[in-house]
Amino acid sequence: MGPMVNISGRSSRKGLALNCVEALASRVKYFLFHVFVKREQSKFFELIKQNVNDQKCSLAKEKISLSTAYIWSKSNNYPFVIVSNDSSHDKYTVSKCLEQIFTRLKLLLPSLNELVIFSDGSASQFKQRYLFKNLTILAKRFSIDNKCAHVQQSLSTDIKQKIYDYYYRDGISYQASGKRDTITVKENSIKKQLQKRYLLCSLREIHQLFLEENPDIKIDRYLFQDLRPSNVLYK
Repeated sequence: MGPMVNISGRSSRKGLALNCVEALASRVKYFLFHVFVKREQSKFFELIKQNVNDQKCSLAKEKISLSTAYIWSKSNNYPFVIVSNDSSHDKYTVSKCLEQIFTRLKLLLPSLNELVIFSDGSASQFKQRYLFKNLTILAKRFSIDNKCAHVQQSLSTDIKQKIYDYYYRDGISYQASGKRDTITVKENSIKKQLQKRYLLCSLREIHQLFLEENPDIKIDRYLFQDLRPSNVLYK
């Protein structure tokens, strides 16, 4: 089959119909196994629901929010997963999850007086006043001296420029043609007007495509997102 072609952020191949049939046929056994597992899980779930009594319960929710954390201490280590039915996962949800973790920590480690918080999340989270203020309030309430540290990857200027250029690439984003489709950005204290561009697919997909095309570069999705040019927007 022909070379890989990126169209609107998706991968496609060009070739003979026979090649397509052969490629699909090679995946049939995996697809059938997936269908089998899905159907068995569905039947088991329905069976559980039919046999629920006062001593059992079943959770059925299309979307949930998971907040994960891992605590290292001298005496022991503790993994945390906070499950919430609030799928927005906004600053209020995150703050409530932190409160739950702090509460549980004081039970597990009664003598805890200092907590160093590390995160590999987006740098923008650490510019948010609400979360910083809430951490300060929680620290006072639980009598904990808290410290925050954001784990930031170190990237060379060449790699940053490569990511910057990648966002501008046709097939990743397209340029708006209207005269009013501009945005004012500030670079080195100088204001500039740039034509807007819109991403053709989600950031998750673009990040994955970039990693596949550049296997020698290791970068997490949050930092990749932070390096998005100001005039490249979500559709």
